[in-house]
Amino acid sequence: AHQMEEFKAWRQERINRATRRLPPKSVRVRTIQGWPPRALADLAAGPAADLVLMGTHGYAGLNRAFFGSVAEAVVRRARVPVLTVHGDGKQLSLGKILVPFNGQAYAEKAVLCARAWAKRFRSRLTVLYVEPDGLREPKLTAAIESRVRKLLGPDARGASFKVRRGNAPHEILTEAERSHDLIVLAAHRRSFWSDFVLGSTAERVLRHSTVPV
Repeated sequence: AHQMEEFKAWRQERINRATRRLPPKSVRVRTIQGWPPRALADLAAGPAADLVLMGTHGYAGLNRAFFGSVAEAVVRRARVPVLTVHGDGKQLSLGKILVPFNGQAYAEKAVLCARAWAKRFRSRLTVLYVEPDGLREPKLTAAIESRVRKLLGPDARGASFKVRRGNAPHEILTEAERSHDLIVLAAHRRSFWSDFVLGSTAERVLRHSTVPV
């Protein structure tokens, strides 16, 4: 019982420290029990919030296999946008936003979300299309750029469209870490074991990015 009281006091001190710069009336502390990936993912899948903001260790390899990734579990299950900040990475800034787009319907939401954020915070927006290795189809690339311009509407005049060729996660990370402050990326829902074995672009970027995603 004594150890539990010490833990609660330690936890409360950490919460107070983390929220000390926020208006007291805007903060509500909620405690839930359970395995963190499942409990947080279930919370994010419900109507509890419009946005989930969380830190990530960026586990990879054996560390990811043994400890899992709470952030990836939440991203996989959440029904609202999830913003992740790497513990050793850049602080959150909205000066330059990068949004990868692969031409798929599910990725259009990311473009629209990035457009809204760029407009709200007066950010510079870059849309990135990565051509797969061995695939060189100028007509397809032109069609994707045209689709992007239509999605952005009048805001397209202030946005950049870039094309890279190669491995999508690598090119996204390289472009982001070179000159951007935030990555806005659509997550394609797949089964847990499919993601565990093959990974997904969203989760690979989330795992390795030092830029908030």
